[in-house]
Formats: sequence, C-alpha cells, structure tokens
Amino acid sequence: MFNPEDFGHIQKMKNSMADGMTDGSEAHEILEKIIDIFSSIDFTSDEDRMNLMMHCINLCYEKDEDGEDVLVEDFVFGVVLGLCFSYTNIVSNLIIDGFDVESYYEFLKSEVLPVMKEESKSIPYWEINE
Repeated sequence: MFNPEDFGHIQKMKNSMADGMTDGSEAHEILEKIIDIFSSIDFTSDEDRMNLMMHCINLCYEKDEDGEDVLVEDFVFGVVLGLCFSYTNIVSNLIIDGFDVESYYEFLKSEVLPVMKEESKSIPYWEINE
C-alpha cells in the first residue's frame, strides 16, 4: 500500500538520482500479456469485453506444485500496473485528440453508475458443472 508521503516522492523521482535498482521484468511480462489481450478484443462486443476481464483476472494466478491455481500477490500488482498503464495511455491520447474526459466521467457518475449500482444488488449467475 502507498502511504500519503509516497505520493510526494513522485516529484523526487523527477528531480533526483535513484536510490537503487529493482527487477521489473515480471511486471513487464504481465504488461505484454495485457497488451496482447487488449489488442485482440473487439471493444464493441459484450462477450469480448467480458473475455478481457476474465483473461486479466487469470493473469493473477499460477499453478502451485499440486496443480492448484493460487493467487499471486506480485501478479495482482503487475496486473493493476499494466491496466493502469494501458488506461492512462488510451485516455491521454483521446484527450489529445479532443475527447472531453470531464463530460465522459460526469455521464458515468450521473447516468451509468447509478443504474449499475441498483442492478448490482441482484446479478444473475449460472452454475457450470464440468
């Protein structure tokens, strides 16, 4: 978790030498997988958008020595970073091209999210026996 003072360090990173080095190759591999997923999705398709979400969640897991799927915290962190990277790049390019991001979020907050909140109280599901 980031503490409030961590946010102040963003400026430090722009103006000073690094204190050390770390290996970010695992997070980069996850980012590449996320970009592959995003690039294969038809965003106009409800099914494809659901597939995107499911594939991204699956990136958070690996098989253990018993063959069981286990959640890996480092993978979750990598997925969150990868999704934030992708989202911020998409939105920044849309804004450069004239997209009105304030109106978009106002529409989400006033029109879409209230309906979704109400509908979230009773979401259908299907039992899948394999």
